[in-house]
Amino acid sequence: MSAVRGVCQVDVGDQRVQAARIADLAPGSETLVAIRPERVNIAPLSMRYSNEFDAQVEDISFLGDHLQVRFGVCGSSDFIAKIPNIVGHGGILPGARARSFRPWNGCGDARHRSRKRPNLVKCPHGEGNAVSSMQRFVCGLAYPFVMVLAYALFAGFTQFGLSITPSAYAAVLIGAVLITLHEIKLPYRRAWRPAAAEVGADALFLAAVQIALPLLLSISLVIALADWLQAAGYAVETLWPHGLPIWAQAGLMLLVADFGRYWLHRAFHKFGPMWRLHAVHHSPQRLYWVNVGRFHPLEKAIQYGFDALPFALVGVSGEVLSAYFVFYAINGFYQHSNCLLRLGPLNYLIAGPELHRWHHSELPEESNHNFGNNLIVWDLLFGTRFLPQDREVGPLGLVNREYPMGFWAQMRTPFNAGAESASGDQ
Repeated sequence: MSAVRGVCQVDVGDQRVQAARIADLAPGSETLVAIRPERVNIAPLSMRYSNEFDAQVEDISFLGDHLQVRFGVCGSSDFIAKIPNIVGHGGILPGARARSFRPWNGCGDARHRSRKRPNLVKCPHGEGNAVSSMQRFVCGLAYPFVMVLAYALFAGFTQFGLSITPSAYAAVLIGAVLITLHEIKLPYRRAWRPAAAEVGADALFLAAVQIALPLLLSISLVIALADWLQAAGYAVETLWPHGLPIWAQAGLMLLVADFGRYWLHRAFHKFGPMWRLHAVHHSPQRLYWVNVGRFHPLEKAIQYGFDALPFALVGVSGEVLSAYFVFYAINGFYQHSNCLLRLGPLNYLIAGPELHRWHHSELPEESNHNFGNNLIVWDLLFGTRFLPQDREVGPLGLVNREYPMGFWAQMRTPFNAGAESASGDQ
């Protein structure tokens, strides 16, 4: 029989291997399945640390529109997959469902024997088995609890005499600690836990690009533009409803700022030079809260012109800006986090982690969705919200898997047109 090549998705009980690359699927082949580690969504065979997985196809049979494949793992004939919708030789194998599977316990050479099957959990999406009732409770309530707590702390600190800006930063810092604990205790994917060097690079991005650069722009660009507008006689302060309550102004700022950021974000995915800047943010192959700040400084400066500068120029008060910042930071940390969460109906309002993971998919047809920065309402309105209920997100990152990840390298890479495809649509 001729060999079949393509990509398939395999469900094994509660677990799933997505985008496993099937090569030369034919009886008697010695190396049948090559799985790049970053392409493995959940690893029932603990393939996380290997470059290639050797299997022996024992039997292939056609059942109507399905291809049934039985193949052995380390000489054990214990896995049967039914792969539907074969599209000729060299076609795509978009789905496969396991009919039987014996859990991995290590076999073969020393490299295989060293592997352990990962301890995984599910809530109800995520990796592995069902969680306890307490863990399920945490999955459902952690996000609103931390958000409410951050605002309560923000209000409390200001009541005790701390000024507005330090109060906001203190509340966000405590929220970040709680999110870190959530990632450690109840991760969405254990394979997404970063190495120390990765955390160091992401922390540098967070400090330099996400914190220092906006502060620098605030004390330079904002003051210069405000002075120019005043000298020119433009009374831009009248454009903002200063008489509304602080919470209403903060909510309005969220809605208006997200509208601008939504279309800006779509442009960063559409136009080649903009995409090369934005590719820095899409380069990580795992999500955890610290890499929320991985942006090229030029992109961050452009973003500042949409979600901060206009509001500073119209004289939005420090109380409103700080209230906005608390939501922006806590939601952003959760959005990029490796926390196992279920936001339920909030997924129709908030651009949270369940939605944002799909935006970081390696596949452009998935990543060109969920452009909302804080809210998902503009995606709902313009038809770009995307949250499949029948599967979990597969590999993350860029099509170019060799994209450099160091801080200084990523300062230069966007100016190399060949480093990544021309736009996010390709």
